[in-house]
Amino acid sequence: MTVERCWATIGTWGDGSCPVLTTAVHCRNCDVFARSGRQLLDRIPALEYLNTWTSVLAEARKDKANRERIALVVSLGDAYYALPIAICREAMDAQPIRRLPRRSDVVVLGLVGIRGELRVCVSLAALGLDDSREPTYRKMVVLEHDGREWAAPVGEIHAVHRYGDSDIEPVPLTLSQSPNPYTVGLVRWADRMVGVLDDEMLMSALARRLA
Repeated sequence: MTVERCWATIGTWGDGSCPVLTTAVHCRNCDVFARSGRQLLDRIPALEYLNTWTSVLAEARKDKANRERIALVVSLGDAYYALPIAICREAMDAQPIRRLPRRSDVVVLGLVGIRGELRVCVSLAALGLDDSREPTYRKMVVLEHDGREWAAPVGEIHAVHRYGDSDIEPVPLTLSQSPNPYTVGLVRWADRMVGVLDDEMLMSALARRLA
């Protein structure tokens, strides 16, 4: 298809000798320019162009499907974990914890106020996810499971990370024998390996301890 390009030779972007410019002022106001634009939009794309973009879009969909897992990367002491976003209701700075009298379970740290409501504050360290001697918690994540919400202090919240099943590496034998049974794999984030947590196992364990 041949498209007139008079605007580039005698028009606004050319030498300006087109007589129509005396009334149109600019090529954008000319019927020839408008008609040529419609021809470009209505033309049938070349087969090579269609094949190229079909391949690009197919790869993009494939990459998205391969990275369907989304997790919040948090740290507890020196340990880093991928906490599935499906159980993360909210992330915030650490809130004051009100201790509960006569409560001996190490999993329950107390109560925290979140948006005017009290939530049970639970310790992930008590489940074996943090073995530091003097843990420091700067952030807090509200976890939700079966309609119940708990607040869990964490050292830091680092990023939201997307990954796929093919990115998960097996847990080394030394780690698989640790007291933490909730890490079911490792995934690379930034320059480190992060433990992938099984959300069902983790939340079921909390529910049992709080029953």
